[in-house]
Amino acid sequence: TEVLAAFGIDPAPAPRMGAWEEVSARIHNPEGEVTIAIVGKYTGLKDAYKSLIEALNHGGIANRVKVNLEWIESEVFEQEDPAPYLEKVHGILVPGGFGERGAEGKIAAARFAREHKVPYFGICYGMQMAVLDAARNLAGIEDAVSSEFDRSKGTAVVGIMTEWLKGNQLEKRAENGDLGGTMRLGAYPHPLKAGTKISEIYDSTDVSERHRHRYEVNIDFKERLEEAGLVFSGMSPDGLLPETIEYEDHPWFIGVQYHPELKSRPLDPHPLFASFVGAALDGTIPITDGVSARTTTELICGILLAGLRHQAIAFPVDRAAFDELMDELIRGPMSSSIPNRSPAWSKWSTPPLPWQAT
Repeated sequence: TEVLAAFGIDPAPAPRMGAWEEVSARIHNPEGEVTIAIVGKYTGLKDAYKSLIEALNHGGIANRVKVNLEWIESEVFEQEDPAPYLEKVHGILVPGGFGERGAEGKIAAARFAREHKVPYFGICYGMQMAVLDAARNLAGIEDAVSSEFDRSKGTAVVGIMTEWLKGNQLEKRAENGDLGGTMRLGAYPHPLKAGTKISEIYDSTDVSERHRHRYEVNIDFKERLEEAGLVFSGMSPDGLLPETIEYEDHPWFIGVQYHPELKSRPLDPHPLFASFVGAALDGTIPITDGVSARTTTELICGILLAGLRHQAIAFPVDRAAFDELMDELIRGPMSSSIPNRSPAWSKWSTPPLPWQAT
């Protein structure tokens, strides 16, 4: 009251709480839920991931769902099969980190997501580990490592940056120099390749995001990795530093070198987190052995077709049989009457929230 009086605001107008009331309603009355696995190195201290936790919650607000987090210490996957841990989650997020500890577990998580078509979000270190998976298991660089590890162990597909542009100024560091104060920090612009999934999520090819790293994917391997199927969908303006990666044949697999969680807000969820949670939401119907139906439509249409063919379906549904049914449905004489089979998240961008509408 005294503050209002000091500014001569009397009587005070009623506060505009509509946007926050909508946020509260979405949090307390969700219309569904998803489970996201966070495969990290510091899961014993969850405050290390506070920004990620909040950004995932913002993605839940955007989709009207509750986001449950499954915390997994990445070192576990260096000793155990990741399948029992990951086959029932709806999305996998591998966050940033430093050093070699737990790296192989993160690579295993990225490989599981790639092979099982589970939505994957790799942030900073998580993008680099996804690139190492691609290098080793798709591009034939079996000894691919990061120079953040012991370089004598293999080929450094990820390496320390020695120079980069910050605006019009060239930043430099010695490869074997002191690491203190040597990160690529702050906001950097980076164009996105038109027609890629990430450009559709942003609804733009011109973005700027906040960075905090000193290692980058080695540009010398870009062509070989692209030939193996990895898409470099975003690069630094000078074309030397990979910023984002994805796969064309995966429902939602995106890695970013930057930290989008730092720009997410309850009233303005970051589009990548909103889209990632949305993709996870479309995978919440388990149908077989750790593989999830990525849309309700596919499952229903498959069951309907089986019924029309007087064929019994047992649960859990055999994936090969299910795919055969779907192929017959899409290619058969009934196909003209069947709606587009594309996953719900193929429309990558998230519509504005009620309080953002113009």
